[in-house]
Amino acid sequence: MSKEKNEVVKIWREYPAFRDIQFSTILTSFFTWSSFIAMLVLLASITETGIQFGTLWAVSGLAPILFSLYLGVWVDRLDVRKSIIAAEIIKSVLFLGFIIIPFIDNMFVAWSIFMVIRLGTGTLNSFTSAAKQVAIPSIVKKDDLIVANSLNYTITSTVRLSGAAAGGLIVTFVGIHAAYFLTALSFIVSAWLIFRNTWKTEEHAENKERNFKREFAEGLTFAMKNVNVLLILVAALTIGTIIGSYNLMLERFNSQVYNFATYGISLLYLAEGLVSVILGYWIAKNKFLLTKTHIYGIFYSLIGVSWMAFGFTTNIIYGILVLIFFGMFCSVVVPYERTKIQMEVPPHLRGKIFSLWGTLTLAAIQLGALITGFIIDLIGLTYVPIITGFMQVIFGLTFLTVLLRKKNIDTNKKVSSVGMR
Repeated sequence: MSKEKNEVVKIWREYPAFRDIQFSTILTSFFTWSSFIAMLVLLASITETGIQFGTLWAVSGLAPILFSLYLGVWVDRLDVRKSIIAAEIIKSVLFLGFIIIPFIDNMFVAWSIFMVIRLGTGTLNSFTSAAKQVAIPSIVKKDDLIVANSLNYTITSTVRLSGAAAGGLIVTFVGIHAAYFLTALSFIVSAWLIFRNTWKTEEHAENKERNFKREFAEGLTFAMKNVNVLLILVAALTIGTIIGSYNLMLERFNSQVYNFATYGISLLYLAEGLVSVILGYWIAKNKFLLTKTHIYGIFYSLIGVSWMAFGFTTNIIYGILVLIFFGMFCSVVVPYERTKIQMEVPPHLRGKIFSLWGTLTLAAIQLGALITGFIIDLIGLTYVPIITGFMQVIFGLTFLTVLLRKKNIDTNKKVSSVGMR
């Protein structure tokens, strides 16, 4: 086996704690897909109108976003390993709560329980997601972070491909109650996977007098002062907006523009997903990370260009080709973002930054879905990817310009300091 291939194998053998974190993510993410579909079926059974369905789904989804904004403070305060274990166990109990909802006759009570459970699971999912990202630099050596983050993205793409299809089969053949039970069980297994490992947490700066507001502001202040981190947070808004329209666009283009059979949606997902898996693996194997950070601005712009191009496609073949390029460009920037935050943000602030990053992404996804509806009604379906993609292009060019300017300023400072000597 070549040295390059060994990089991928080594990451699993040398860091068993990282391996088990990934196994826990694969397991819970896979079964969460079935619960997501079961949730939609359940919601349809406890609502009577489309307005009730849409409102309850939107409100219950927005609530975790508001709470997750502040979770980073707790991630940085608590023992990461113990807090992940506790969160997984609580999520297991909460998912079992979905089973009792269909048996409740009072609609208001059923709605209330649904809201509380979705708020709890959504908030805890945001917490564990940020906590796992914070844990990785404590487990994996700095030189191996790009491999770890690329593998992380590859795994996410793989689960996204298989989870949706398997989720539908689970709900169809064993029912929504079994789907919730299996999801709850997956969180218990996940907690055990984390429990059986120990790792040394990086030392955090001591806070003699803990103040929630001050700690939260400290994270925001760092993000505003660090150009690289700030740009990544802005990227969460532009890419999140595209994600918010992505699922609907694939379905609408397949049925209304391409006039293709329903399985065409699966072909479109596979085109983007498979290239993400393959390229993500290649990036991990080769430890691919651009040394000239400003070049990532070109890839951010290319994400926007490829999404804009999707708006001009007229048949499924063109759609598949465009999404292949879209997946390629996304695969390059995602490992960079995670690695950059892990390397540049001090240990005592990582939870806050990852939490803020996740919150901005979730908020942008909701905003993207809202913008999509307005664009479709006002000017037409095909303009959705064109407009949201153009926003991404503007960001990419801004990213490139800002970092080139920063590079020139830093170079001039070095020249000046040498001249003074």
